Amino acid sequence: MWDLGGQVRLRYEDKENAGLYPNRDFISQGQDNSGDWLALRTKVHLGYTPASWVSLFVEGRDSRAWGDERDPCPDDDSTDLHQAFVVLGDGKQLPLILIVGPQEMTYGDERYIGVSDWSNVGRVFDAVKVRFTNDVFWVDAF
Repeated sequence: MWDLGGQVRLRYEDKENAGLYPNRDFISQGQDNSGDWLALRTKVHLGYTPASWVSLFVEGRDSRAWGDERDPCPDDDSTDLHQAFVVLGDGKQLPLILIVGPQEMTYGDERYIGVSDWSNVGRVFDAVKVRFTNDVFWVDAF
C-alpha cells in the first residue's frame, strides 16, 4: 500500500517592539526590532507498506520566510529531508514495534521532546524507538 500526501502552510507574522518584554529575535542592540514577514512551509511525504509488519516513510520539507531581516533567520531553511524512518513490527500480533530513523516525536506538553509545529521549520529527532503496546497502555524507549 502506498501513501502520498503533503502540507502547504502560508502564515503572515507581524511583531511589534512594545511592552515590558520587547521582541529581541536575533537583532543587534540599538536596532528597531519590529518586523513583519511571510512564512511558507511545504511538506511532501511518501509512505510504503509492503507487509503488515514493515513500513517505510519519507518526508521532505521546504521552509521560506520573505521579508524577515533577522540574521540568521530561524524560519528559513531551504529544501531538506524532514523524516525518513522504517517501522518494523505489527502491534496486533506482537506487542513490540521498532521505529528507526529521523522522526517526529511528541510527548507531554512538548517542552523537551516535541514537534514544535508552530515553528516554520519544526523539529525531528534522529532516533531508534521501541514501543511496547497492549490494550491498556503503551510505553516508548528511545
